Amino acid sequence: MLSPFFNVTVYVQDTDPSHVDAAHIEVRVTDYNDNAPVFTPNSKTVTIYENVTVGTTLHRFTASDRDTGLNRLFTYVPLCTHSHCILALASLTLLGFCF
Repeated sequence: MLSPFFNVTVYVQDTDPSHVDAAHIEVRVTDYNDNAPVFTPNSKTVTIYENVTVGTTLHRFTASDRDTGLNRLFTYVPLCTHSHCILALASLTLLGFCF
């Protein structure tokens, strides 16, 4: 894990070299988006019968994110074209069907 704070020194000077000042700043990071969402399991084979009823749940996919606060939130995005549906989240892609 990265450090939760950073020390920064900022200097200011005008055209006279003796006119200089410094400010010491501590930046505290309370949360940053350093973890990607992960599917569990990250690979799944689903068998779908040809006579499945429209609207049937084919499988429930679960993902989680180790971040906290707002950075913990993510969405599942189904992208449908023709009769195929791709469920994409971050860099993961799962193939399925839209009914």
